[in-house]
Amino acid sequence: VNEALESRCAKVRALHRPFDELRLHHELEHKPDLLLLTNFDYTLLGSGIVTALNSLKAEELLRPGTAVLPPAARVWAMAVQVLADTGVPIDSSPAEKLLWSPTLRRVCLDEPHARRTLRPLTRPAVVCGFDFRATAPPIKPDKCALELSVVEDGRANAVVFWFEMPLGAGGVVSSAPLAALPAGAAQLGLGQALQYLEPA
Repeated sequence: VNEALESRCAKVRALHRPFDELRLHHELEHKPDLLLLTNFDYTLLGSGIVTALNSLKAEELLRPGTAVLPPAARVWAMAVQVLADTGVPIDSSPAEKLLWSPTLRRVCLDEPHARRTLRPLTRPAVVCGFDFRATAPPIKPDKCALELSVVEDGRANAVVFWFEMPLGAGGVVSSAPLAALPAGAAQLGLGQALQYLEPA
């Protein structure tokens, strides 16, 4: 039995390397059977997952049958009004423009501060998806028009988004807040991303 186990284990090799340090017949003895994607952050793509996948495909380092885990991702978003937290009961709308920033910010809608300063104005909706499978075409930038269902009055000055990824028999993992977490999904604990809308 031990010899049989050793024989099977000898055929499995795990390689932990940055994508730009992988070369066929050097670091890679052959094209992998499994590609495990781990470089995700609260924005989904901010750690370079698209660059890595597109590079591996361009270098033809993946077989059509290479299993990619997770194989896909779906992004949800909702419009919010970011309120200035002045600590006193006054109209803080003049200060809201001072909050604007072009960079993404990490927020956690499960924390009391976020619940006090981020006011949801629309229902969450699926805004885009990504196909990470080996046979999928390279991922490229794209634009599309979105329609969000309004649930509260207010000034939409930002968008909050999160993502979910299927893991096959392992279920679904998601960066959604608890109120929007799919039934049975595991929360990643990364928080959500906030993108300010440019002031008018």
